[in-house]
Amino acid sequence: MNELIEKMKYTPPKIFLIISLGLTAFYYFSLYNDGAQEDKQIKTLGTTIDQKQKELTEAQEVAKDEGQFQKEVNFVSNQLRAALEYLPADLEVEDIHRRLTTEVRSSGIRLISFQKSADKQTGESGAFFETLEMDIELEGSFPQVTLFLANISKIKRIVKIRDFSIATVGQSDADTIRLKGRLLAYRYVEKKAT
Repeated sequence: MNELIEKMKYTPPKIFLIISLGLTAFYYFSLYNDGAQEDKQIKTLGTTIDQKQKELTEAQEVAKDEGQFQKEVNFVSNQLRAALEYLPADLEVEDIHRRLTTEVRSSGIRLISFQKSADKQTGESGAFFETLEMDIELEGSFPQVTLFLANISKIKRIVKIRDFSIATVGQSDADTIRLKGRLLAYRYVEKKAT
């Protein structure tokens, strides 16, 4: 080691300058980092952060609207449930007859005839309902018939009477009247997936 120190003492300063410049050039070209790589990474990360921030803002907007969306879904669901209650898919003529008999008894009138009509109509092309038609004939006093019609209108199904006639029975003071008509009930028809 002493020999190396002795040689260094007698070496001209130009040699040290050349060696220093060589080491500096080596460092500059192989190891030096001026931050350009980090600047690129920073810009890339900044762009990624902006994109993620935009996605976060959109997600927050969706989350904020989720409550309103859920309210609307619940509202439509309740309306559909109510519609299916008024328009049941499993409605049969026997169900209507049973309900009609109950209303006849509670009104105090007499059911003379109840017949399923031969006409069974499907709604308009592509419609979602089917019409069940029944011919009915009833007798009772005017208040009883009125009560019966009021009770029929309160049934939680879509039921209506059409083509009806009201006439007095016999030659008396029109104490008893006869109601003839066609009772229409509707049921939901599910469309089959094709």
